[in-house]
Amino acid sequence: LALSMQPPEVPSLKGETREEARERKRKEDELSVATLGLEEDIHSLSRKTLLENIMFPRMKEMFEMVGTELEKQKLFSLVPAGIVITGGGAQTAGIAEVCKRTLSMSTRIGIPTGVRGLVDEIEIPSYATAIGLLLYGAKEGGEEVRTGEGGNLLKIFSSFSGKGSGILNKIQSLLKSLLP
Repeated sequence: LALSMQPPEVPSLKGETREEARERKRKEDELSVATLGLEEDIHSLSRKTLLENIMFPRMKEMFEMVGTELEKQKLFSLVPAGIVITGGGAQTAGIAEVCKRTLSMSTRIGIPTGVRGLVDEIEIPSYATAIGLLLYGAKEGGEEVRTGEGGNLLKIFSSFSGKGSGILNKIQSLLKSLLP
């Protein structure tokens, strides 16, 4: 019986026809934009359309501006290792590829490294810059950062104290008041 069925009628392993599977995939791909209050009479948009026709061109424009600024400041030669994208936007689908093609430079997404302990929540690009700056500041401040022990932030900030920065002393006091 299965050999005599026409392709659209052949059920999949889930018990749905090809047509039903196509419809399910189409619905999964759709994003509702009805609540955005757009002037156009658009109620839904496919993820593919959103990425390819809206987001990719905007990302390309953004990286073209970065490239223009790098050229203007004569900085292209100072980034031979390429571009590292950090922050929440680094998790945008396809951003590294758009950057690589637009600037013709190697590109990667920055993820925090060199930290231990409860890091599952912070080992994402959103925290890469902040963690990198803290580690760099502690190292340059003459204090080696030991990770995996309690009070590491206090140790990092204590390496800055005494250098004439009142804001860092205030942050240090605040953190001390929060920790047991």
